[in-house]
Amino acid sequence: MEKDTTILRKRLNELATKAFQQNRYCYTPFLDLYEQSIYQEEYTTFHYVTSHLIGGHPYADRQLVCFGCEQLFGYLEEPPIACIKIEPVSKKFSDDLNHRDFLGAIMNLGIDRSMVGDILISENVGYVFCLEHIADLLTNSLSKVKQTVVICTHITTLPQIEMKYKEIKGSVSSCRLDSIIGLAFQLSRSQAISYIQGKKVFVNGRLIQSNSLLLKESMTISVRGLGKFIFDGVDGISKKGKQRVTIRKFIS
Repeated sequence: MEKDTTILRKRLNELATKAFQQNRYCYTPFLDLYEQSIYQEEYTTFHYVTSHLIGGHPYADRQLVCFGCEQLFGYLEEPPIACIKIEPVSKKFSDDLNHRDFLGAIMNLGIDRSMVGDILISENVGYVFCLEHIADLLTNSLSKVKQTVVICTHITTLPQIEMKYKEIKGSVSSCRLDSIIGLAFQLSRSQAISYIQGKKVFVNGRLIQSNSLLLKESMTISVRGLGKFIFDGVDGISKKGKQRVTIRKFIS
């Protein structure tokens, strides 16, 4: 892990330097949450070139880093992200397809995980974000997900996909990170702390290792292996002096 982190830090700096010296946009592959946290730590070292994360949709978990901007380079460029729509040829005879099914079918083509971003699913249709240069491979080679025959189409406009979530209300002694995670995933305080200390908790894309962090309204919290939710803030105070809070936990 430490070796991979060192390599990523080096690569980020190389891309930032290349973008600045050659006056052209440079991009990483898709990064997971931990890799994005490394980028966040290195962000101040790229002061000479603007950079930002982008994943193809507002709540993207997997995102790439774009180095460069119109103000610096004098021109705009669309990031190399394509969206592939994967739908059953016959919905009537389709399997019930989930995220793992779509990802497994893509990985079976020999495509590296870093080439693929988020996979959104709506009504048994998958919308896969990927790097542009593998879009044709996906559309031409992917013909089956599980036992379901599918057709793949490169789309330029993502349809309106409603992000599904479960609203959870509860009372906590404070809006500390460990308390809110415990409420979201029905964990004890010690269990919540173990996830935080295990480097599995990210707040607004940043790795957090302090369980005492006080959450603020609209923060997005991701816990690797459990899921993601938005903290909607405090609704009031209970008779026992506890804070009544609301969160929205995303569901697939």
